[in-house]
Amino acid sequence: MDAQIFKSQSQLEEMEMSLDSGKIALQKYEIQKTRIQKQIPEYNSKLEDKVGEHQEKELEQNKSIASRFEKLIRQMILFPKVCQNWYKKVYRFFSFVRSPLKT
Repeated sequence: MDAQIFKSQSQLEEMEMSLDSGKIALQKYEIQKTRIQKQIPEYNSKLEDKVGEHQEKELEQNKSIASRFEKLIRQMILFPKVCQNWYKKVYRFFSFVRSPLKT
C-alpha cells in the first residue's frame, strides 16, 4: 500500500511539474502574442506607406510610358507627311536639274 501511495504521489508530482511547465509555456506564448499584437498596427502602417510609394512610382512610370507612346504615335502620323514633303522637294530638284538640260 505504501508503495502504491508513493507511486501515486510521484505521478502527482510529475503531473504538477508538467502543469507548471505548461503554465510557463502558456505565459511565454501570451507574452509573445501580446508583443505581436502590438507590432501589427506598426507593420500595417509601414505597409501602407510602402504601397503609397509604390503606387506613386508606378504612376510616374505609366506617365512616362504614355508620354513616349504619344510621341511615337505623333512621329508615325507625321512620317508620311515628312516623306511626302521630301519627295516633292526631290522631285522639284530633279525637275529643275532636267529642265536646263532639255533646252
